[in-house]
Amino acid sequence: MSLIEHVDAALALATLPGERLMVAVSGGSDSIGLLASLMPAAASRLVVGHVDHAVRKASAAGATFVASLAEDHDLPFALSTLPAAGPASETTLRRLRWEALTDLARRHGCAWVLAAHHADDAFETALLHLLRGHRGARALAGPPTARALAPGIGLLRPVLHGIAPPSRADLAEARRAAGWPHIEDSSNQDTSIPRNRVRALLAEDRAPLDRTRLLGVRQVARAQLQQDLSRAVAALTADLSIHGRGAALGPRAIAALCGSPGVAVETLRLLGGCLAHPTALIARRTILERLADGAGRSRGELILPGHPREVRLALGRDQWSLPEEGLAPGDRAARVLASLGRTSLHL
Repeated sequence: MSLIEHVDAALALATLPGERLMVAVSGGSDSIGLLASLMPAAASRLVVGHVDHAVRKASAAGATFVASLAEDHDLPFALSTLPAAGPASETTLRRLRWEALTDLARRHGCAWVLAAHHADDAFETALLHLLRGHRGARALAGPPTARALAPGIGLLRPVLHGIAPPSRADLAEARRAAGWPHIEDSSNQDTSIPRNRVRALLAEDRAPLDRTRLLGVRQVARAQLQQDLSRAVAALTADLSIHGRGAALGPRAIAALCGSPGVAVETLRLLGGCLAHPTALIARRTILERLADGAGRSRGELILPGHPREVRLALGRDQWSLPEEGLAPGDRAARVLASLGRTSLHL
């Protein structure tokens, strides 16, 4: 499957015909390659989005370059220039970039923001997760193919779709084949940035960090994640119910929470999304250990940390209850499906 066919398949799976798509274009080779691969089938749906962080002298020139490229190909262009705020971490810049792209997508009527993350990005992210102490299928699977950015606006990484996604080199080849120029970001050579150090290490393609092995690890992690998520969906669809002014978890959902750590994490993620006021529950290892301990004692109360607020879980012998948390409207399946739509998915 060519890169164009790969991207088209992802769009067919995740988007509706006619939905407007904002392509996040930095001007680098990856994003230009994605834009070129989208043109044959989706040009009429595209808006080119660019975020100028105003942290480097060359950033304004980058915005001008992307605007000119969009004009040359008769594509709408949307620019967000962030106020200069001094040095910032990569994490902070990334958060600001997604917020800005979400705002641009909303203003231009786009249902999706498309990003050019590829297989090499996935490997880098997985290794960074391991180096930072994160474990489990989600850490090893790398970035999800799709996730929600805001109500009605999703983030889609079409190149990451499938079990064997294209690479950085594939995007560069698509860009060259289209004859499109790009600009180099000098910060990519800064090895004080952890991702750049990891990128240089992976570029050596030597065991145990060779591409074939890393692709296998990603595939196993995605399969395990899908299994954990499926078990969580089944448990909550069957056993999450209204209880007084709150909600209750029955035996099947309790068993899921006390099963494997991966299933517990996915169950909590979905549970938070099923609430009338959705909450991103934080499933730290200590929380999972307390859940398992509470199941054995069948009593007490556990506070689940979350954002924007914590959730109290009362532990009983036959059911666990959330006395202060009502459920979102609809039947059990509708609630779980709505929550699933807000969960990061590896399609």
